[in-house]
Amino acid sequence: MDLYEAIRKRVACRAFTKQMVPKEKILKILEAGNMAPSPENYQPWEFIIIEDPKIREALTELKLESRRQVLKETYPNLNDEEIEKRVQGNKTALQTASYLIAVCYKDVDNPAETGNMKLSFSSIAAWTCISYMWLAATAEGLGMSPTFYSYHVYNKVKKLLGLPENYHLAAVIRIGYPAKKPLGRKKTVKPLKSKLHLNTFGNPYSLTME
Repeated sequence: MDLYEAIRKRVACRAFTKQMVPKEKILKILEAGNMAPSPENYQPWEFIIIEDPKIREALTELKLESRRQVLKETYPNLNDEEIEKRVQGNKTALQTASYLIAVCYKDVDNPAETGNMKLSFSSIAAWTCISYMWLAATAEGLGMSPTFYSYHVYNKVKKLLGLPENYHLAAVIRIGYPAKKPLGRKKTVKPLKSKLHLNTFGNPYSLTME
């Protein structure tokens, strides 16, 4: 599978088969992530491969707790039954994935650059790493998706994973053989033309070849 095909087929996979992914494929995906670019070549990412079933179960429960709290705050009119329906997809993905990998990063931001901006170059680097892993997983015929933990449970997750104070969790990624095939986008992608600007924001850029 070439790069452009992988880009077109990359989707978030949240249901996996029982077939175990060979370790060789996982190492290739990790190697792809490790090759990602980063500011000043700091390479701030670290990978925690979760093999302990107790940690997997704890991560699952914390994700459900996280999702419930977010739904309650975002949609206060939802009843408990509807909330439980919405969180089940998170449970399935974490329980059925062949591999769970926590992608963490060290805060190497330079205050002289970031100042008081709500921007973290370290976080951007970690997510570039995850993007590389996602494309590699797609190229290997695997499904993958990241999951996040809200502030309600974030410190509990850090403690569970044994993260040092100056390290942060970008996401826990789920990898496995997709339960539904073929992979491919179902969501509509907005036209490129609507995203292009010439010189300044709001000034349309022409797609006409001249």
